[in-house]
Amino acid sequence: DEALGFGVQHTAHPHVDPVRRRLVAWWSQIAALEGTARITVREWDEEWKPKATTKFDLPTELVPHDFCLTVSFYVWCENRLTFEGRTAYLMGLQGPAEGLQIQQGAPNRIHLVARSDAGTGADDGLAPLLTVETPPWFCIHHSHAEEQLLPDGDRLVSVYSAGWK
Repeated sequence: DEALGFGVQHTAHPHVDPVRRRLVAWWSQIAALEGTARITVREWDEEWKPKATTKFDLPTELVPHDFCLTVSFYVWCENRLTFEGRTAYLMGLQGPAEGLQIQQGAPNRIHLVARSDAGTGADDGLAPLLTVETPPWFCIHHSHAEEQLLPDGDRLVSVYSAGWK
């Protein structure tokens, strides 16, 4: 992937956590030959000091556009797409969006990753990914997410997003 010039992309949509008073942003490194993306999330305090860094792998090379967060989780919605135009794109014959194909009928995937104050940039290993499938739809942006602690100790996460069926 490095030989092909795939670099690191930074999100255009960082978020402010009003509870911890932190700026939260993420970037990705696509591993196109593996069909995955390494995501790195970083949180900065009000003095721009890094306070938390979390890394994990998404099981897609087509990185989600936006994310949201709760007190305990980072949340992404993976639209089910494939990239069929790799050769034409690499040869300069078409743009990247022209090679995207929607996987009709495939469920969307909501990916949750636990937030932590551990780690500030060192390679602390990869965080586990919790994935929940939903009926098919196309997610554009997230408004926000809410988290509720249930009586049995589980957590209910509600995600508010814009998109279409």
